[in-house]
Order: sequence, then structure tokens, then C-alpha cells
Amino acid sequence: MAKKSSNQHKGDSFEKLVFTKLKKLIESQDIPGVSRYNEIFLHKQYTSKTAPDVMLNPDITIEIYSNSDKKIWSNLLVVECKNHKRKIDNSIYREFVGNLADYPRSGVRGIMISSAGFTQQVITLAQSDNIALVVLSEHSDWETIIWRQINSFEQNQFKYKILTGEASTNYPIVYCENSFITISDLLLECGIPMSKALQVPFMDDDEICKRVDDILQDTRYLIKENFINRCFSLIAANYKFDFVEMQEDCLGKCDFKEHVITINSALSEHRQNFTIAHELGHIALHSSIVKDLLSIEDRESDKDTIISRSTHGRMEYQANTFASFLLMPNIPFYIEVNKLFKENRITTGRLYHDYQPCNIRDCNVVVGALSSKFNVSQEAVIVRLKCAKLYIEGDRCNPLKEHFRRVTIGSNETYNQYLCRS
Repeated sequence: MAKKSSNQHKGDSFEKLVFTKLKKLIESQDIPGVSRYNEIFLHKQYTSKTAPDVMLNPDITIEIYSNSDKKIWSNLLVVECKNHKRKIDNSIYREFVGNLADYPRSGVRGIMISSAGFTQQVITLAQSDNIALVVLSEHSDWETIIWRQINSFEQNQFKYKILTGEASTNYPIVYCENSFITISDLLLECGIPMSKALQVPFMDDDEICKRVDDILQDTRYLIKENFINRCFSLIAANYKFDFVEMQEDCLGKCDFKEHVITINSALSEHRQNFTIAHELGHIALHSSIVKDLLSIEDRESDKDTIISRSTHGRMEYQANTFASFLLMPNIPFYIEVNKLFKENRITTGRLYHDYQPCNIRDCNVVVGALSSKFNVSQEAVIVRLKCAKLYIEGDRCNPLKEHFRRVTIGSNETYNQYLCRS
């Protein structure tokens, strides 16, 4: 029997690692009252459709069945694992896609997993062929943590670098249908139920604002240098707090199990403040949900909590909204906005970010002043102003039309209420 080369051993080890992780992920998703009809296989052979005497030898397959008999699969996921030092090029990709067409039935979907990334040509082809691309190393951490990411553009730019092999990360990167998702999202979209996904209830902005107002009662809405520290003691007194260097796509993270909030030390003071407030939002709004989920038997598999794309987006939005209200509370925020509008003779009752120099100047002056006052970034200020319907930009900005409407800040019932209270 011929000895395997070191590359073959390396490939086998990588395939077994991926198989073990996927199998554990799928098997841990027990849903009471819901049947799970699927099986995962390592090196299962399939008869070629075009040549019955030829056997197809995929690395990993996941068969999805329509009933409990599990005799005939209705959908098949074919996983190709490549632990190469070089990016996956067109020749390797084409061979894989060509083999997919040779499986005995329809309903076949391909997933390519590479440790080194993919060429731009392969990425382009995968979009049209509906092939999912995954980048991970042998040392990847498959555990899911709630990450505070910079923004979708910067985040996707970084992930795209990983996809093309220009950067590295310790967690899997999944690219499918022209967007980045999680492995759990991919399996869910392919028909495999993911029961451990967090279910975060809907909360409107008013409800989040009320939660913040209840917390801020003890601060008397005073914005001082130690304001964020005061809020931290009120919301997360039992949490440890740490500043460390983190990957460039991450602002911070919140570990609910260990009660640790970590902030990227490379951030500016403004971004650090907002990130701290964002993580406090996760604790105030989501900690009970996550704790309930993670307290089940306290087993290792409980760390593999799945946060789906939609759920993660909801959590991030809620935490961002919480942070915005926390750092720029209604009462001092509206008072400061009113003062700036009067000082700069802004009579339209809102800011318009358009082509007009006077409007650009007003936006810059007001946003800059608010940023300095509340010690937050100008981006955070703009989001807060938009939430209050005090900042209009882009196609929606029509100063002439709005001039006739004359919707002034003084007509805002909530604002008047706050002015009276102050």
C-alpha cells in the first residue's frame, strides 16, 4: 500500500476537522416537536449520472430528506475542503462545479472550504453558480460571539480581504449569493433547522428610550467627563472591563458567560465611548436572553450559540439605538440642539445635508458642536439627529418643499415637554 504524502495527510486532517465541527453543529440543534431529517457523511461515494461505473468521491456530504425514512435525499450539500497554501484557482473550482452536475439527481448545492482563500475569478464565478465559499484555518474558532463591528462597508471590506487571501482571521468567513453570512445561516438556508438561534423580541425606539430614561434618572441627565463610567456602574456593575488590541474589523465584544466587556484599544476616544455604550446596550437589553440560553446544563456545546443574520442585525440595531440615547439623552440633547439652532439662525427646524453651501455649513457647525459636547463621533451625532428627524440628506432633501411645510423644532411635542422639564 502506497504511503500518503504530507499534503494528503494535511488534507485528510482538515476534512476530518471540518466534518467534526459541522456534525457537532448540526447534531446539537435539537428542536422539541420538530423532526430533523438529515445526515452528514465523510467520504461517502455516489454513482455518476453520466457514467454509472464511475463513483464520485466528495469530501463531505449532507443529505436532507423529506421524511423520516431517510432513504432518498431530496437535497444534497457537497462540501469540498482544500487545505492549500495557495488560493483556490479556476482549475480547481471548475473541476468541483463540473462534478456537481454529475450527481444522480437534482437538488445539489456546492460549498467550497479553503484555508488560503480564493482568486477573484473564482469569487465572480461562484456568485453566478450559487456556490458558497468558506475561508477558515485549522485553528479557526467556531464559537459565536456577539461582535461590535465598525460598519457594514468596512466590515465587508475586511472580510473580502480574507476571502481573497489578503488577510486572516480566527473565525470562519462565509460568502454566499454576494453577501457574507455565518455557517449557521448557510445551513439554515439549505434546509437544516438551527434551533439554538437566539430569538430577540422586537423593541421600538420609544421603548428603548424609556429603558434608557429609567437608568438615567440616577444621573439627573448630567453630562460630565465621568458620565459613561457612571452609566457603566449602573448597568454592568458585575462586569470586568478591558482594553486590548483587537482585529481591525472589531470595535469590541461582550462575553455574557464570563462577564467581560472588551474594547479595541486602538479606537479613538469617541469610538471607544460609543462602543462601551453599545456593549452596555447588549447587557441591558439582551443579557437575560443569552444567559437563559447559555445556562442549559453548562456544557461546552452551549458556547456554540447561533446568532442568525436577521437576529444579529436586530441586536445590533437595538444596541446602537440604546447607545445613542445613553450618550445623548433626550433632555440635554434637545436643549443643546435648540441652542445651536438659535445661535446659527437655523429657522427651518432641521438640518439639510445637500449641495447648498449654507446648509453644508450648518450641518458641519451643529454636528461638530454636538460631537464635542457629548464626546461622541460625528457619525453617532448624525444618526441621533436622523432618529429625531432633525437631519435630512440625499434624495429626501428638498428645502423648497420643506420651506412651505415649516415643520419647526418647536412644534415637536416631545421636545417642548423636555424644555418645560429643564
